[in-house]
Amino acid sequence: MLRKKTAWVQAGVTIGELYHRISEKSKYLGFPAGVRSILDRKSMGEDLFWALHGGGAASFGIIVAWKVNLVPVPSNVTVNTVTRTLEQDATKIFQKWQSAADKLPEDLTCSAIFAVRNSNIVALFSSLFLGRADQQWATYSHWVESLPELGLKKEDCMELSWVESIVYFDRGFLAKDLLKLETLLDRNYSKSFWKMRADFVMKPILVKGLEGMYDFFHEQGGKNLQVVAFPYSGKLAKIPESAISFPHRAGNIYHWMEPNLVRKLSNYTTPYVSKNPRATYLNVRDLEIGRNNKGYTSVKEASI
Repeated sequence: MLRKKTAWVQAGVTIGELYHRISEKSKYLGFPAGVRSILDRKSMGEDLFWALHGGGAASFGIIVAWKVNLVPVPSNVTVNTVTRTLEQDATKIFQKWQSAADKLPEDLTCSAIFAVRNSNIVALFSSLFLGRADQQWATYSHWVESLPELGLKKEDCMELSWVESIVYFDRGFLAKDLLKLETLLDRNYSKSFWKMRADFVMKPILVKGLEGMYDFFHEQGGKNLQVVAFPYSGKLAKIPESAISFPHRAGNIYHWMEPNLVRKLSNYTTPYVSKNPRATYLNVRDLEIGRNNKGYTSVKEASI
């Protein structure tokens, strides 16, 4: 059904298998990661359709297959990742990133990750541009000018197919010759699991606030602890909250995730994230919500 830019997907298929199958059929179509249900809008009515569409893990029903819309992608995209240590002003760069990342052109995005590499806290700034490197550099001029501290150079850029870029970001920014599309089909590639919580940041966190976070990295020895920030920009910022039941749209600068959560870190970030209520993305739920210790069960015990 490539002419109609759609694909039928059966239950049980992994997102990697879907990516791989689409890439076998076309290098000009893709499916951005997501979960869509089968919806008969007319028969269920507008209210139920609205509640299910975008509802994430709270949606209900038995799904045997669903039809997804594919989106056009260029034959080549451009990726790059720049790593900076604290000694290389990673904190100040991230502080400035917060004011620029959600204002980039719609065909360019850049995420940021705080992690520990070789016992040092680093920030990794990874970008994806829907186009070739030469074209990207013209688009990137605004980004380079707003964050000269990154020291980004044209030779830092790497051209890939769209599906190769999925492997690049998922497998930890590998070199092009190490990107194997077959890993998308390997259901046993990673057996690691971790707890994670997601918050939304609506105002830039100042340098002092960011520096206070590093103590938690040192407490854990940096083992499996990282903080990931995804900018909410482009079309995300243009869709009104009332459009679908996923309300996290305009007003959020970025999505802040804490894999292998340290409870004290979550408490620390409370003043810096959305509040009244503190919002979180449902599909990245805190596993302690609703959990009781053995024995006595109470709302107070299960709350956070």
